Amino acid sequence: MALRDTNHWMRGGTYGWQAADAGCISILFTNTQPNMPPWGGMDSRLGNNPLVVSIPREQGHIVLDMAISQFAFGKINDYKLRGEKLPYPGGWDDNNELSNDPEKVLLKERGLPIGYWKGSALSMILDMLATLLSAGNSTYKIGLKEYETGVSQVYLCICPEIFNNKALEEKLLYEIIDYSHDVEPMHPGTKVYYPGERTLQTRARNLKNGITVSEEVWQQVMELSA
Repeated sequence: MALRDTNHWMRGGTYGWQAADAGCISILFTNTQPNMPPWGGMDSRLGNNPLVVSIPREQGHIVLDMAISQFAFGKINDYKLRGEKLPYPGGWDDNNELSNDPEKVLLKERGLPIGYWKGSALSMILDMLATLLSAGNSTYKIGLKEYETGVSQVYLCICPEIFNNKALEEKLLYEIIDYSHDVEPMHPGTKVYYPGERTLQTRARNLKNGITVSEEVWQQVMELSA
């Protein structure tokens, strides 16, 4: 299914989890307003065009939820609210230098594409597919608006039951996950995770202890309701 003239899908990974809960594999993506320069360019012409891929699994779904920028802008804002630097460069500052300072990156929203030129190409391709399949707005057209509205999105779901080999599917997933888990970590006390594994851990922790909320953001919410 392709949608046009829709709005920000908020936490896109939610749709991946929903598809996995329904027993479906999903591939989902959306375009956005321009917030990344194409590789070698100075001004933002690409969106960070989030991509979600989910695979259902009884022992815990596998869900990739990622922006095509090194850090989603929501995550950059999160670091800013905490007064922390990004662990890696996340975009360019006013001097066209890569920076890990969230305030400098957010100033003009010039995010760093994942994989540098490869992420730049992937972002452009996702924008092309979303625009063509939905006959909707491209990142260029979205960027002409005052606010990010009228975006184009694609939701692809595959029912694995049509392959009629659930046991083989589980075996293959275990093979990949176990092979990745069974690696010596670079830093003692750490481990490798499959996509979605830490989200499952966070969900379990939040259900038990409650969700940590920024006091600054919560105050803004309360002011809206006053």
